[in-house]
Amino acid sequence: MPRNKPGNKELRRLYTAFDRLGLKGSLDKDELLKSLADVTKKIKRYESNSEAKKPTHRGKVNNKSELSKRRVAPIHGPVASECPQCHGTNLVSLGDKSEEIKTAMYLCIDKAVQTVVKKHGHQIDFCPQCGKFVAHFHEGDDQPIYPGREISTNTVIDLTQMMVLGLPIDRAAKNFERLAKLGSNTVSYSVHQYTQTYLKQLYNALMSTLKKQSMIYSDETTWNCLQDQGRGKMAKAAKSSEGRSKNFILSLGTAGACQHKVNLYHYLKTRSAENISSVIRSDFEFDVLITDAYSAYQTVMKQHPNAKLQNCLVHFRRILLEAVRLDKFVKESAELSEEAIEERILSALKSLNPATQLTTSLYALSKIFTCEHLKKQKAPGSTDYFELHQLQNQLFDIIDAEIKNAAKDRLIEKGAKQTSPIGDLIAKARVYYLNNKEFLRTFLLDPVIPIDTNPVERLIRAIASYRKTCPYKHSAEYTQSMCIIMSVYATLSANGIEDPANWLRIYSTKLYKHMLENALYLASKANNPDDKTELLKKRIRKENKVGSSADKSCALTEENLVAGFDFERYATSIFSVI
Repeated sequence: MPRNKPGNKELRRLYTAFDRLGLKGSLDKDELLKSLADVTKKIKRYESNSEAKKPTHRGKVNNKSELSKRRVAPIHGPVASECPQCHGTNLVSLGDKSEEIKTAMYLCIDKAVQTVVKKHGHQIDFCPQCGKFVAHFHEGDDQPIYPGREISTNTVIDLTQMMVLGLPIDRAAKNFERLAKLGSNTVSYSVHQYTQTYLKQLYNALMSTLKKQSMIYSDETTWNCLQDQGRGKMAKAAKSSEGRSKNFILSLGTAGACQHKVNLYHYLKTRSAENISSVIRSDFEFDVLITDAYSAYQTVMKQHPNAKLQNCLVHFRRILLEAVRLDKFVKESAELSEEAIEERILSALKSLNPATQLTTSLYALSKIFTCEHLKKQKAPGSTDYFELHQLQNQLFDIIDAEIKNAAKDRLIEKGAKQTSPIGDLIAKARVYYLNNKEFLRTFLLDPVIPIDTNPVERLIRAIASYRKTCPYKHSAEYTQSMCIIMSVYATLSANGIEDPANWLRIYSTKLYKHMLENALYLASKANNPDDKTELLKKRIRKENKVGSSADKSCALTEENLVAGFDFERYATSIFSVI
């Protein structure tokens, strides 16, 4: 909070003085203030019967017995199986498919140590009846990100986990590249390639799920993409004609009442209404969009004529705090008694001081948040739940009347709109309210609509933390890869998956198994060797070209390797954890 703003302790002291004035009947001389005092008394009755505030942390917990032991994967032996395609049982064992991969163990943020070359052997069977290859893996086994590559999947997952925690992975990656004698961009390229192959289609499936949710949050935060700012290295033909000083990452998340919890990030070159609309498109099915008061969202809502927009009341509260300048009042009242503070408040109310009228609105707004907290302790649909919601409605009517009376002669007419003089914060707060009044009151139509954007603000924190250690990405493509990684981790965590990295290891093993079997099949189809065991001795390289005599469908392209894998199934499984 800025230095000139009062903290929660000072605000509580001010609000407590208002409470005492209401209980004493000192506010009854003014009809509006009397209504505020009556509503406050009703809220006090609910507060006296409310549950005690739960601690925000568990404290010291002895959970050594619950910690899992390190499991060493057994060496693969012959596995009796049947062909999953034709269910034939006469499989011919071809032995192990061995590959060397370079992996790393991280002891601290500055050093990547023990760069190891491992030989991974996987039992491979071949079905002569239908030509299918069957690879046998344990869940979470390590393997290359592609057949024939030297960077292991688990190494890349460890790096993505560091990214999500906001740790600077570049130093560890550079050290790993030096120790493993890799190229200078090998690790960053491998993380990008892993994201595009393993995570992008998961991200697309999660986006499809998000589009079907009834209430979503949205907010943006700044990010630096060098190429889009005209500062990065790029081909002359790709030079942008207009460099932007700021780029943005859009954060989208589902509200608590939604069936599925989805949290996604998306890179934006600018935060214009056009760019935001390219993400929040007309195929979104939400009924309510909860945002701050950024005007671009009113343009976005034109694609959703049947939906409602709810602006954040916390942002509204900040505008009021900035306007009333309570820091001066707090400073002057620091040494005063409770009775003296009450006298000062009553004196200011009698003089119809605009700042005091906004302070009264702040007090009423604080009671709206109190009602929201109390509603969470009541059963939705109960009498108490709806009465608290009705009290919120009455409080907003009081706020509306107070703000309309404040600074009404200090606005400047500009056509059909009103603006505030430069530097007049009270008039600015009035204009803010008048421009957003309709969208600040949407939650009064339905008690389940959230009144703030706190969940998406917490979502943005992950990007802000990483921005401190990695202040930019070079290209838009790599920036979007970062967004995909962050999105998958955020959604896994939101759905109760305590170890997202382990979930990704198991998922990656399944996908690599699928790609290896496809790679062996395509290589066999292209070369047609009589002895299939010869394929296990060769290092399968991912190439986009095949011999002129071979079918183009045999090319070891990413599209052919992942063909037939059920990404939708794994995306859906995320929501079955809770």
